[in-house]
Amino acid sequence: MKLKDRRGAAALEFALLLWPFFAIIFAIADLGHYMMAQSQLRTLVGEVARAAMISCAANNGKLSSSCTTNPITDRAKLSTIAPMTFVGGNAPTITLTASSGKIAVTASMTSIPTFLPWWGRVAGGLTATTNLYY
Repeated sequence: MKLKDRRGAAALEFALLLWPFFAIIFAIADLGHYMMAQSQLRTLVGEVARAAMISCAANNGKLSSSCTTNPITDRAKLSTIAPMTFVGGNAPTITLTASSGKIAVTASMTSIPTFLPWWGRVAGGLTATTNLYY
């Protein structure tokens, strides 16, 4: 059986290819968003580490294991340093942990807002760490 009427074939092909095309476009945008959030989280860790060194040196005269409080507690200042990590009401958790001659500054996020609902679960959370040695 040969069909001669091909009206609507282009519309059907367009409808079938539209959703995978948009999924790929949004996945690329989400990947860029994920990479930007990771970069800003690293920047945030660096700035908190720098502020911890300055604050501890001003109070104690040197860096020591007692320097485990986050010197930047103002959310507005943190969101100025890394605005992408505060999108959607999320905020990274920042910890300073002293052990065996170093202070580990760690920032982590459990999720990031995404365009595609399943991408946030696939990508998982973000973590950035830097060490201050004393």
